[in-house]
Amino acid sequence: GCRTAYVGGEASHKFRMVVYGEPGKTDTRDARPLLAVAAHGKLLTIRQLPDEYELLREINGEYDWNSNQRVMIRCEIHGLLLRLFPDMPMGNDFRYEAGGMAMAREYGWSPKRIVATGLAHLTECLKTANARLRDDTITKIWEAAGQSVLLHDGGSGADYLAERLQRHYKGFERLDRERLALRAHLEAVYLKLREKDPRLPAGVDGVIK
Repeated sequence: GCRTAYVGGEASHKFRMVVYGEPGKTDTRDARPLLAVAAHGKLLTIRQLPDEYELLREINGEYDWNSNQRVMIRCEIHGLLLRLFPDMPMGNDFRYEAGGMAMAREYGWSPKRIVATGLAHLTECLKTANARLRDDTITKIWEAAGQSVLLHDGGSGADYLAERLQRHYKGFERLDRERLALRAHLEAVYLKLREKDPRLPAGVDGVIK
């Protein structure tokens, strides 16, 4: 003769301590604590949401996973750069902008490769990626490469570090593309939900966007 209602799992768990003096759970023992919680009016409101909400949760979960992977790869790149190019003068922002990505593709951030191909090649590489890059910035990178190359014996170990960096950069670029696609998918699903329920808020920088 009872009506269907929902109560919180934490509330029923703690009420078992009140009823039985210990939190042991069985289907038979659950009935009394659950009914007692409901009798005190501690009920949960259950809403039947459109299917798009489940889709949003799934996409958002992958988006979070993607973001965590990007952080891990950036940490790997940072550690490898400290070993391969310790005198590199540019900050984190540069490493993932057009110039830094071009350095990764062309040289793997290897000071040995930079010095071997010369300043003119370095200038062409960076200017092609970012025409507004200042000449003194390129000079700083060139001079720093000349210093860092002295720390390696020129063997295959440094070459392997450069190859690892290139692989990580490729992984980072792939994750970035996937992240943008996931974000676009999230926005499309959310806009569809707004068509069904205009009360859902529009995009607000720092909140929805």
